[in-house]
Amino acid sequence: MRGKVPQICLSIVAIILGILLVMQLRTQGRIAKSISAQSATDQATIISNLYESNLNLRKEVDRLRQEQNDYDESLGQSELAVMLRETNKLRVVTGLSQVTGPGVQMTISADLRSEDLQDLINELRNAGAEAVAVNGQRVIVKTAVYQTASTVYIDGSPVGPPYVLIAIGQPDTLERALVRKGGLVTYLKTTYPDATITVLKHVRTTVPVYQTGYQWQYATPAPSP
Repeated sequence: MRGKVPQICLSIVAIILGILLVMQLRTQGRIAKSISAQSATDQATIISNLYESNLNLRKEVDRLRQEQNDYDESLGQSELAVMLRETNKLRVVTGLSQVTGPGVQMTISADLRSEDLQDLINELRNAGAEAVAVNGQRVIVKTAVYQTASTVYIDGSPVGPPYVLIAIGQPDTLERALVRKGGLVTYLKTTYPDATITVLKHVRTTVPVYQTGYQWQYATPAPSP
């Protein structure tokens, strides 16, 4: 009887161990299935997130490309606008464009000498005149004022009294430069006592196009550094 007791105990222990082993295997199977299902869900979530991120990145790339295109177009328009402004300035300087703006008109009835007329032009330029005309003729950088016998010429065209000078610039500044004490008007009144001299300010006046025409023969634009 005593020999059977240990066997019975061992059998009971073996049965309990078997039951526990089966329970453990079943539990592990359920856990494995749960982990497998969870991993599949996580993978689907990750793939979905990657897809959304990819779409967002593509949208961001498209937006940046559009901004770059807009910037390039605006830069091109800006450069074109600058070029047009510079071209217009050059046309004003070279007398190729009629210009209008505020300024003064000076009329002198005296039979001026060429140096007197040149002094008046220089005085107006020094006072900030941006465009000058004498008796309807545009005066530019290369304009020549000279005299032969009793005739005064501007770029080969004869001019005579009354001399009408029109200058575009700040009217008050131009007027002060001409009529200041000891200035050219004082000098002209002293030199030509019978002359009538008037200086009038204008809110808007017009200086014509340079009519004589010329071509550069030697000067060419220097290459950019």
